[in-house]
Amino acid sequence: MYANLYAELNTANAQIRNAKITDPQTGTNSLMTYCESVSSIFTLLKGHRIGACVKLLCEDTSGKAIVITQARDCFSNAHNRKTGSADKTEYTMEANSDFSFIYNNMESDTEDSSFFHSANLVRESDYRNSRLNKWKVKKIPFIPEYFVRKYTWPLPYKSTIVVPIIPLNSNSQNIDNLRGFLCIDSKNTGVFNIPVDKNILRGMAAELCPIVDEILKVMSDGHSN
Repeated sequence: MYANLYAELNTANAQIRNAKITDPQTGTNSLMTYCESVSSIFTLLKGHRIGACVKLLCEDTSGKAIVITQARDCFSNAHNRKTGSADKTEYTMEANSDFSFIYNNMESDTEDSSFFHSANLVRESDYRNSRLNKWKVKKIPFIPEYFVRKYTWPLPYKSTIVVPIIPLNSNSQNIDNLRGFLCIDSKNTGVFNIPVDKNILRGMAAELCPIVDEILKVMSDGHSN
């Protein structure tokens, strides 16, 4: 199955390389198209729908690092997974295990920060996500906490891979070159094949660097006018 992906990858990458970004909306539209390609590729591999999104690294008014959901695949958009200004959740680094692990270890010599993966988020009682801030696991006598978590889990996915949007050149693997994150997820557990899936996703994230730079530039130009 993996051997059949070259055509799909080449098509997706050609689309992003040829995109002309004149304003934030055209940039977002290009990212949405790319998310759809990422979703389609991994859906083909896994045999069920895989969600994909692009998160951009930004700063809040106090200068603190946050991420914003800039684009998602069409299926996720149609099933009430918010993007842009419609997403009212604030994703700070400290409130999200996946982003903070990569961000905080980007220049570490002891941690591999090239990806974050969880095969079963439900089992990870220390997993942090901004959308879980208001969720509390109820204590039910004689019922193990995992079963309570499993049947009350509020997120639409249970496994995920997150990779940084950053050049693959080893000399560029530093916090200054981090643009954001490319994420895929599944409603099922134990879905992703590490390291193969991670490496495919990292390559696709690297392809996003030029277009993300263009989007950030037109966004900045718009704010400065």
